[in-house]
Amino acid sequence: MSRSVSAPSPFASSLRTCALLLGAALLLAGCRGRMGNRGEDAGTRLDAAARPDGGALPGDGGASRDAAPDVDGGPAPLDAGPSTPDAGPPPGDLVPDLRVDAVAAFQTVRIPLVEAGAPVVTASRNAPLIAGRDTLFRVYPTPEAGWRARPVRAVIELDGARFTAEGTPALPLADTAAGTPLDVRVPGSAITAEASFRVRLEEVDGSGVASGPAAWPASGAAALDARDAGVMEVVLVPFRYDTDGSGRLPATDAAQLALYARELTTRFPYAEVDIRVHAIVPWSRGTRFNGNVDWGDVNAELIDLRDAEGAPEHEYWYGVMAPHESRSSYCASTFGTCVTGQSYVSTLRGTRVGSGVGFAGEASAGTLAHELGHQHGRYHSPCGTSGTDADYPYASGVIGVWGWDPASGAFYAPDTGTDIMGYCDEQWVSDYTYAAFFQRAVDLRGAYALRAPAPLAGPVRFLHLGPGEHRWSAPRELRRLPGAPRPALWLDARGRPLGVVEGGYLEEAHGGGRVWVLPAEAPFPAVSVQVGDAVIPLGPR
Repeated sequence: MSRSVSAPSPFASSLRTCALLLGAALLLAGCRGRMGNRGEDAGTRLDAAARPDGGALPGDGGASRDAAPDVDGGPAPLDAGPSTPDAGPPPGDLVPDLRVDAVAAFQTVRIPLVEAGAPVVTASRNAPLIAGRDTLFRVYPTPEAGWRARPVRAVIELDGARFTAEGTPALPLADTAAGTPLDVRVPGSAITAEASFRVRLEEVDGSGVASGPAAWPASGAAALDARDAGVMEVVLVPFRYDTDGSGRLPATDAAQLALYARELTTRFPYAEVDIRVHAIVPWSRGTRFNGNVDWGDVNAELIDLRDAEGAPEHEYWYGVMAPHESRSSYCASTFGTCVTGQSYVSTLRGTRVGSGVGFAGEASAGTLAHELGHQHGRYHSPCGTSGTDADYPYASGVIGVWGWDPASGAFYAPDTGTDIMGYCDEQWVSDYTYAAFFQRAVDLRGAYALRAPAPLAGPVRFLHLGPGEHRWSAPRELRRLPGAPRPALWLDARGRPLGVVEGGYLEEAHGGGRVWVLPAEAPFPAVSVQVGDAVIPLGPR
C-alpha cells in the first residue's frame, strides 16, 4: 500500500492530504498514485502543517549544516501571517514626499520587479516569480525634498485586492536580516499567472495627495508575470534494514513527512509538492568496506522498482534507510567517511533516482533536498566539496542574493548564506540554483509530453566505474533504458571494434562514480567494451 501527502505553497494553508484516515478502504480509494508491488503497508499518513525541529547536518557527509531557524526559535515573520485583502483602513492619500523607486518580491530568493522607477522585464529577472507561492513584497522609497519621517502605509494591489503593511521607514531603505517596515506579505492564492500589480505609499495619519510618485505605475497596473512550475512529485521508498537482523525502518511518520515537505516547499520553485510513500522494500545486502551503505546498489534497486511499476518520468524517486539507530552512530561506524546519500545527476532524459539516510529529524530532510537537487541536474556548489559546477556564479558557494524563508520569516544574507548544493553552513538556495530548478521543471514537462519509453530487447547489466575500480552487476530485466543514451563500442580480443550499441549513462553526484547500463549478453563476439575513454573486460556473465 502507498500513501501520499501534498504540500501547497508555503504556507498559505496546512498540508493537503489525498484522503482522510478513515481506514484502509478509504485510503485506497482516495490516495493518488499507484500501489507498490512489494512489502508491507508503510504506515499512517500526514495531515499537519510542516514544521522544522532544529539544526541539521549537511546533505551528504562531513561538515556541519545549519538549517533554517525554527518556526518558534528563529526570527519572527514580519507579519503574523499573510495579509488579508481589503482589511484595515480604506485607501488613503498618497505620501507627497516619497517616490516609489524600487520593488522586490521575495519567494525563497529576492527578485527585483522595479529598479530606478522602471520595470524589470521578465526575461531580465534573476529568477522566476512562481504562481501560487506566498510572496513578500518589499517597497524601496526615495525621499523627495521636505521628507519628514513618519509612519506610512505600503500597499500592494493585486487585481483590486489590497495587502498592506505600516511603519516608519529608515531611509534609504536597505535589505537587512531584520526585514523592513514596508514588507507586505501576500498569500499564494493571490499570485496568479494573470495577476497585475500596483504599489502605493499612503499616509497613515493626516492628508496627502491624490496622485504623485508615491504610486507605481503612475496609472494602470503592471503585469506580475508569475510562472507555473507544476507540482513536484516525490516517491519516498522506505527500505527495511535487514542486514543486521534488526528489521529497522526509516522515519516516515507524519512529523518526518512534514519536515520533508517544509524543506522542499521552501527551497524549490514549486507551488505544490506531493510526497507519496511507497510500500516498504526489504534490504539485506552488506555495507561497503568502510561501513557506508552502498547507495549505488540502493539506487540500482530503485531503478528496477520504478521500471517494474511503470513510474512516470517526471516523478522523483528517493529511497530512505536507517542502517543504524541514529545518524551519529552510523557516521561513527564509517571511519570518518559518512556518506549519507547518493543520487544521479540527472540529465533531461536521465533517471530521477537517489537515496539517503532516513533518520528522524531535520538532518535527513536536508539530505533529501540536496539529493533531489542532484536529480534536478545540479552539480555541487563550490563550498566544502569536490565535483562542483564550474558555472556557479558566486565565490565560495554563497547564495549571492538575499534569501527568505516563508515558513520562519528568516532572511539569509548574500555573502553569508550558502547554497543548498554545497556542504557549508547557513544553507539556503541561490538565485542561480533556484532558477535552474525551475528550468528543469519546465523542460521536463515539455520533453516528456511527447516521449515514448525506450524499449529494451533483453536483460541488462550495470557497469559501475569508480576511481580505480569497476564492477559488473548481475543481469536484470528492465523495460526501458535508464539514464541518458550514450554509445558503447564493443571490442574483440585484439582491441578491434566490432560494433556500437547504445547504452544508458548515469553519473553519480558524489565520489565521481559513473554507471553504464549495457546488454547483459554482448551483441558481438566481444571480450571488452569501450565506454568513454575506458576499456573494460566483460568478465563472467
